[in-house]
Amino acid sequence: MKTYDVVDIFKSGEQVVKDFWNLLDHPDFPFVTLTSTTNGFRNFPPYNIIESADGRVRLEMAVAGYSKDRISVEKQGNTLIIKGKATEENSKDGIRHRGISNAAFLRSFDLTPNADVAEVAMKDGILTVYVQSTKPQLPPTTTFEIK
Repeated sequence: MKTYDVVDIFKSGEQVVKDFWNLLDHPDFPFVTLTSTTNGFRNFPPYNIIESADGRVRLEMAVAGYSKDRISVEKQGNTLIIKGKATEENSKDGIRHRGISNAAFLRSFDLTPNADVAEVAMKDGILTVYVQSTKPQLPPTTTFEIK
């Protein structure tokens, strides 16, 4: 059974509180929290969530060694899910040191109900997912005749 350091758990709780107050200051921000809801104590692959000056929000994830066909990005309900597949080792050459991961991974992020994925791109080992908040459409107003 894996044990966790109490200090790490406390720091994690502090980060959740900081994320909450940060999100209250930005009501149109598309992420519910800034932390992945999976891999709680394992930061793989590492990622950044960046808000540009123009208000665009992007998630950048370091996926060195993964090709586009080994990564999937999907939105299920209000959850953004990013998966990476491991590959089979078919090489006759023996790997003496593995510094670039080949492991399968799963990261999920809770999004607000009005968040949409606008674009997904991958360049130079960085997967970039642009997420935007759309303004909820109010139902049209209907005026009824009183009889």
